[in-house]
Amino acid sequence: MDLPRPRTTIRSLMVHVLSIALLMGWFVALRSYVGAWEARRVELYRQHDAAMAAGDQMLEIAATAGRTAVARRIGGTGKSRTADWTVWAEAYEDVNGRKPLIRVAAFGRNGRLSSELDPIRIETYGAPLDDAWIEVFQRTCRERGWTYEIVRAAPAASFPPPPP
Repeated sequence: MDLPRPRTTIRSLMVHVLSIALLMGWFVALRSYVGAWEARRVELYRQHDAAMAAGDQMLEIAATAGRTAVARRIGGTGKSRTADWTVWAEAYEDVNGRKPLIRVAAFGRNGRLSSELDPIRIETYGAPLDDAWIEVFQRTCRERGWTYEIVRAAPAASFPPPPP
């Protein structure tokens, strides 16, 4: 018994070609999206490193202002798989931490569905040398073309702040 031979029509051939083209186009778009996200993630890591470097300069900032910082603390969430980072920096004139000189925090984020990095959020908490630290970090941001925003929180705000 002979089986009926399937008939290939122009219409069915066009549907198959269109299906394959759409599938390949989807793969290309996905690869381009993942590549762009990865490039933004690398730039986000550079932002984190720059914020940590600015935190390392706290003693120099205090000395330039004629103050002596005896205690300092730099911390952060680091680089995560989701590409969010937080860096906070504190410097104090006394060991007990009652006289803050610098109390700042910086946040960076790579939005999952956005096409560019979120602006760096710089928060200040009312210490006398916060503006000097911010100026150091702003200079780095301007040199590298990073966007940023400065938020002045109340001096009594909790610290370190939660991530955005």
